Amino acid sequence: MSASSPARHFFTGTTPSIKANPYLAGFMWQSAAQGGFHSVRDIYDSKGVMLWGKNQALDPELMSRLIERELREPIELCINADDPVNASAIETVFKQLCASSPDLKSAIAAHEHAVLGIFHALTLTPQELLLISLLRCGNRDYLAHSVAVTAIALTLAIELGLERRLLSALAHAGLLHDVGRLYCPPEPGPDEKERIYDQHPLVSALAAVELGKMPHEVGNLIACSHERLDGSGFPLQLREDQIPPRARILLFAEAICEALLDPDLGLLRAAVSAKLITHEFDSHMANWIGAIARAQQERVAEQPMPEQAATIGRRLRQLHAQLSRAVVLLSLTIGESQTARESADIWLQRKINPLLFALRSCGVEDALAMGLHMTPESAVEAKELEALLAEVLSRLERFARYVEWQRFENEFLSTSNMARELLQILKTCSKILHQELASCP
Repeated sequence: MSASSPARHFFTGTTPSIKANPYLAGFMWQSAAQGGFHSVRDIYDSKGVMLWGKNQALDPELMSRLIERELREPIELCINADDPVNASAIETVFKQLCASSPDLKSAIAAHEHAVLGIFHALTLTPQELLLISLLRCGNRDYLAHSVAVTAIALTLAIELGLERRLLSALAHAGLLHDVGRLYCPPEPGPDEKERIYDQHPLVSALAAVELGKMPHEVGNLIACSHERLDGSGFPLQLREDQIPPRARILLFAEAICEALLDPDLGLLRAAVSAKLITHEFDSHMANWIGAIARAQQERVAEQPMPEQAATIGRRLRQLHAQLSRAVVLLSLTIGESQTARESADIWLQRKINPLLFALRSCGVEDALAMGLHMTPESAVEAKELEALLAEVLSRLERFARYVEWQRFENEFLSTSNMARELLQILKTCSKILHQELASCP
């Protein structure tokens, strides 16, 4: 499927089979063995030989043997969990998240009871129950993340006036949007890690439709859950007019969820992330989380000045200098291969220039031009600038991992001086976050 294909067409025509995906290797069953499963039908191999009978328990050893065989049907369609995560359990996880994550609770406070009602009313298929149950067995707490993303998406949808009948598909999509990550190898090689991660929304979509028996509408929402309106997302680099309205809600919820659940990040970081890059998200969604973050800041009186406030101006100047170096490097690619030149242009337009524009919008360039030290005048301003710096550097670190993967993938980039020097610049940027540079370059 090309990057220009609308997401709504993802499940039209010949749908690729989840069994053909090279990463569906049964890793999740080994980690989920402690959960307990039983067969709901006879299990046959591809030659018609019955391997296990209906309504019998499957122990971990048997499960391991079964997933090594080529089966007539995916094993997910042949078994159920003994203790599935049902709607009541999802409600419990939701309540626990609200109790343990003050920033998440603040974000959803206006519609918390409505969201709880939607969770309570969900009708989950047996196959969907199985997939959701497996989310609690991964190396990370994918279940809590998925419930949080769903709660944020439903809150925003209600805030935007979405009709109640349209909320069910959004809820199912939110709960299943990361299930594809359970099918990925636990320790992929460096040349596979980025590709696998970039493809996991499609794997999640296929799992939801083929295994969870969800309608294609839900699959399409999941397939778009990591896209961005400006085309900088993945896996298909869809743009605004190719992404359905409800999918924009889901991808926004997914983007800010980590910050809301992390006590070291929180509402302010989520708001900065949402508004950092113009046209990455719908402006009214970014304004929504921004208003909640501002209200929180206003409620906190006499905030102490952060310890790193004295260095924030110096680190912002350092960061600006490194990004300016990257602009020169990616603009002057004489002697590089055609592949390297094309990559440099894409990286400059999609990664570096947007971040420089964000710093310009915050007044960093004006301060540099006037020789100002950019010392924060209040604790609120200091925290906002610190959140800005941390978000920019976080994105640059993710970009560095992507460049490293591209160098593994492409022989022209593996020998490119431009790509090598860009990685050095990005590593220098990472050091700025930890104040490892002694002075401004």
